[in-house]
Amino acid sequence: MDHDAQQVLWPRLAQGVTGVLLGIAAARATDFAVTVRRAYRYSERATRFERRLDSPRCRVLIVGDSTAVGLGCVSTEESVAGRIAREFPYASIENHAQCGARVANVLKQLESVSGPYDAVLIAVGGNDVIRGTRERALLRGLEAVLLRARELSRMVIVTNSANVGAAPMFGWPLNMILSRRSLRLRRAFAQVCRQHRVRFVNFTYRFQRDAFARQREQYFAEDGLHPTSAAYGYCYTVLKRRSALIHALAGG
Repeated sequence: MDHDAQQVLWPRLAQGVTGVLLGIAAARATDFAVTVRRAYRYSERATRFERRLDSPRCRVLIVGDSTAVGLGCVSTEESVAGRIAREFPYASIENHAQCGARVANVLKQLESVSGPYDAVLIAVGGNDVIRGTRERALLRGLEAVLLRARELSRMVIVTNSANVGAAPMFGWPLNMILSRRSLRLRRAFAQVCRQHRVRFVNFTYRFQRDAFARQREQYFAEDGLHPTSAAYGYCYTVLKRRSALIHALAGG
């Protein structure tokens, strides 16, 4: 092939490859928007578990996103809040979580309550991954949340979401992008919680170590994003093992 032909061919090939990649990116972006809208429509059916007692031996406050609500459970009693209530029948459970909440929204949930509480449980992070919250904004927001939570209770526990990239609803390359975001925000969560001496129970791992990625059929609900009842059971077991929540509530 002579030099002139090469000058014509290579730009055309580059343009063709670029066009294909842009087409794939556009299709993935459209698919991403559709799947996220479908997930949020699914969230409309959510009902958060609460049980407020007049004369409780202890009080628990739960705030955060749909994982704190318990979206994906067969019944609200199988959410983390419901499991706490079942194990501790004398505990008053107050739940202000909202589907779709990001870290920045949790501060408003905390500002609407008055303590003291024996424990404050914060479950959030997945929506910040999906919506691309910038790390600096997340750090500032989480710091404000923890400062307020510490005013309400001596025991504050923060949990994040599982690796969002493992969710069946996201195909390549979105799953890899969301996985990187999940891992980056995990580091931010760990940093802020360590600075404020707050217990951080992590659920975000690389795919090779991720229980959710290994057992998708068991741990992801029909929308391909939210946890199942079995997943909430797994999370509650991990929460009890890696925090002092049970010891605080057992004392009443």
